[in-house]
Amino acid sequence: MPRTNTAHKIVAHATELFRAKGYHATSMNDIANGIGLKKASLYNHFSSKEMIAKAVVNAVDAEFKQNIFDVAHKNGRDATERLTAMLDWLYQYFQEKNGCIVASLSMGETGDSELPMVEIRQFTQQWVEALSHVFQTKYSKEEAEKIANDSIVRIQGSLIVRRIDETGDDVLRRCCDELRALLR
Repeated sequence: MPRTNTAHKIVAHATELFRAKGYHATSMNDIANGIGLKKASLYNHFSSKEMIAKAVVNAVDAEFKQNIFDVAHKNGRDATERLTAMLDWLYQYFQEKNGCIVASLSMGETGDSELPMVEIRQFTQQWVEALSHVFQTKYSKEEAEKIANDSIVRIQGSLIVRRIDETGDDVLRRCCDELRALLR
């Protein structure tokens, strides 16, 4: 991704549009108009909507690297402290973002060549590895990987339920608390 202020604005705005409208319903015109660019100027920064989607996943990956992936591997800290820091950050992140853009982008048609599936798979694998690394302080490697995968499914599921549940039940908070309890 080009490292310019305009490119960052494009990625930030595209992220919100992809989250609100979906990848396929968002046009290059929507993205350009939302930040005050002409469509032709948008192409000076990104050659396609697919390249913007890849940049979106890479931007999320950078945030997760600092706050999840790197935290998981700080072996000098207690595993419970690391998991708590990771889950607290995730909770706050998803509170602010109201969902996971990477999960949203992955929900396209099977075989859709426009979606950045390589980047999405790499991101997800890093997330699994980070959680697994922490859970390996209490569980075998195989069990920790299973728990890590299940944890991501639970987190993503709680985000879906949270969007459609009008009761005010904080399913994400409950999910984070239950995952934290796995190291007790």
